Amino acid sequence: MNQILPHSLWIGNAGDGRSPRLLCDLEIEAVFQLATDEPIPVLPREMMLIRVPITDGVGNSPERMEFAVSTLAHLIQNKRKTLVCCSAGASRSPAVAACALSRVTGQSPQECLTLIHKHHPTDVAPGLSYQAVEKPTSCRFFNRREIRGLISLANSRRGRHEFVRFHP
Repeated sequence: MNQILPHSLWIGNAGDGRSPRLLCDLEIEAVFQLATDEPIPVLPREMMLIRVPITDGVGNSPERMEFAVSTLAHLIQNKRKTLVCCSAGASRSPAVAACALSRVTGQSPQECLTLIHKHHPTDVAPGLSYQAVEKPTSCRFFNRREIRGLISLANSRRGRHEFVRFHP
């Protein structure tokens, strides 16, 4: 689990979200769970649990993605110490966090993903990454047909993952 400085935002895996002692030591106020197949964590009563299960790839509804991003942006904007977690903490968590940070900071989602990568390993799934497209202060989410077109276009170009996949 790593803090994304200078924000009150941590990114980790599902195991981090199920570790009350670690969460309490860091004074985490909210656990934002994005995994679909992980057990629901049992947390102390005073800790918020927000669970928005999304898949690691295409097929997430725009409404669900919008809810996840706007809710996380609200927590970040209000400086709530928040852990965003999914199964491995490398794809869904960084992708949603990048879009939420984009809304709060006004930077592009790609710039925010670069910031996240400086603090935490990232490997955003191509299908998921194409659901978030740069706009000045928000992300736009596409339906399956639009995503297939973008993936086909990206596959035909050299370096298809370069704006979302980082190698140290």
